[in-house]
Amino acid sequence: MLPNTYENEYYKAEIINKVVIDGHEVGYFLVVSKTGYAEYLLNCDCTISDDKEFGFNPWDLIGVKRCKYLHAAMTLRRYEVAQEIGEKYDLDDLELKFPYISDAVKDAVLELFTRSQNDEWLGGHTNYLPGTLVSEILKYTMEFGADMEQVWTCVNILEREEKLSVGSGFYIGVLVPYDKKRKVKNPIYPYLRKKISIFSVKVFSPIHGCDPLEWLIQVFNHSGKNVYEVRIPIEYLPKWLVLSETKEERYHPVDVARMNLALAETEDKIWNNNVEWAQK
Repeated sequence: MLPNTYENEYYKAEIINKVVIDGHEVGYFLVVSKTGYAEYLLNCDCTISDDKEFGFNPWDLIGVKRCKYLHAAMTLRRYEVAQEIGEKYDLDDLELKFPYISDAVKDAVLELFTRSQNDEWLGGHTNYLPGTLVSEILKYTMEFGADMEQVWTCVNILEREEKLSVGSGFYIGVLVPYDKKRKVKNPIYPYLRKKISIFSVKVFSPIHGCDPLEWLIQVFNHSGKNVYEVRIPIEYLPKWLVLSETKEERYHPVDVARMNLALAETEDKIWNNNVEWAQK
């Protein structure tokens, strides 16, 4: 049986939420070390041992990862959260089609993020909210489900609205608070490269919500100096790519056409200014 509170000389664990399935207990714990570090962890009876020093070790996930009762409790909690979200935002009849993401879906994702920031258990292993968990929750509420492409497209929009962000490094794939310092001046994704005479032409496009929503075309001469650049605003928000799609499918055909037109005009400028630009 899981303890409601457990403490030793290294940490203190306090149960926040408990689910019992066929007599097997699954608990969502707040664990605070003696140094003050706190984290939220999901555990079950599998973590209890006869070790006198560590009779209950909330970090011991060897047995927990395989526990069918723990996974059942996670599924039940996700379904429970999904029913709350679905009823509140009436998501049943909404189908997500690029480039459209409804305000209801955005509000639902933002609420899940807010609840995770308040350390609520939403059916994951911790209080963190990865995009995969958002997808798992939404699939119970929406007739057509919400795959990762749609979830990250929605997150990308919310990131541009400065409401949340996608983590990097250790937190990659996890929704985190928005950080204005992550904003960049130029799009960073190398969408296209081509050689025209002695000049290199590079086209950059946005890859996440911290990039400006525009194409950036840059021309470099033989010495690598940037001699010309043009920015083309992107009208439709890009969508997140799945593995089966090409990068062209990330952007609306209207925006791709506008970029190609600007690229053709840039090529014309190269031929008209090649002597001057080569000497820069």
